[in-house]
Amino acid sequence: MQYRIGSDTDIQAAQAAVTIALDKLKKAQDNYAPLANKSENDINRAASLDALSAAQKHYDQAVANLNSLMNLPNPVDVNQVQAVLISAQAEVTAAQADVDRYKNGPDSDAVALAQERIKSAEAQLAANQASLADLELKAPFGGTVSKVNIHAGEWVLPGQAVLALVDLDHLQVQTTDLSERDVPQVAMNQTVSVLVKALNQTVSGKVSAIAGLADSLGGDVVYQTTIELDAHPTGLRAGMSVEVRFSPGS
Repeated sequence: MQYRIGSDTDIQAAQAAVTIALDKLKKAQDNYAPLANKSENDINRAASLDALSAAQKHYDQAVANLNSLMNLPNPVDVNQVQAVLISAQAEVTAAQADVDRYKNGPDSDAVALAQERIKSAEAQLAANQASLADLELKAPFGGTVSKVNIHAGEWVLPGQAVLALVDLDHLQVQTTDLSERDVPQVAMNQTVSVLVKALNQTVSGKVSAIAGLADSLGGDVVYQTTIELDAHPTGLRAGMSVEVRFSPGS
């Protein structure tokens, strides 16, 4: 119930971002104030107003990000699940009392019935505990939040992406234009060379996956492959463009 979307470190970083953004906003407001009454065609007024608008947008985004990271589960959902959980716990207690009352008595049918009631109540309790756990948002792996898609107070639909999480320590390369003519020459664990265009560096890697189903690219039939890099060069970031060489001359 007290689980927050952001960790303490993320929240502290977001709070610092809000403080910095607010300082920039105040400076932009101060710079614009003496120019506010000038003509709309005044170049200095226009530049100052543009800077103020950008500072306001940056501040609003920082505040929205902080609020999102500090968001708690919906109180209505928590209360509903807690009520069902309490009811299930009461049923378990009552069923256990029946077992204690009848287990040494002659009524074996009553004991068997009570035991079934315990199993049913325990199953219901487990289901309600699972429902309560579903209110927590848990990342499938450790990483860096690169994008937040929702803000505090917004409804989230099943399957909706709440945020983008990037594992910068295990980046992979995915090809997009390996043609159907060339894919027969590619094999699992095949050594490849990867040129990172932005860094002008070439690193080695191995083929870790080959798509079983083709895609279409500009009318051509292509197959996506996944490359595991042997090392990550300094400055490598998610989304960078690369060229993959599967063999000399390809």
